[in-house]
Amino acid sequence: VPALAIPVERKDEFVCPEFHVEEFEKRLPSVSQIITVGWSATEQHFLGMLGNAFRKSVGPHVLVVSGNEEGAHNTIRNLSDYRVGKPGLWLPFNAGFSQFTGGLTALRSFLGCL
Repeated sequence: VPALAIPVERKDEFVCPEFHVEEFEKRLPSVSQIITVGWSATEQHFLGMLGNAFRKSVGPHVLVVSGNEEGAHNTIRNLSDYRVGKPGLWLPFNAGFSQFTGGLTALRSFLGCL
């Protein structure tokens, strides 16, 4: 599985072998679900890549795990600015990572395991 280090805000390169980025871009349009944990979604280069990959599709369902409601909604807003996913397909989880992994109910529900 390719590994990818996401650049920060305005950097436009990744810290990984180029073939990892190529493989990631090739597979990205088939992604149906994204889970973010503590991510603010402010990396413009990466968000542009995501937006381009999903431009012609409905886009993935996105679960945003954040420590609070404001953080989750900021991430959703940032994703929506780049058209990553479609309105109504974003799900905020505001109770933080420990609660998220505690019973795994939210994860199982998001992945369709329940």
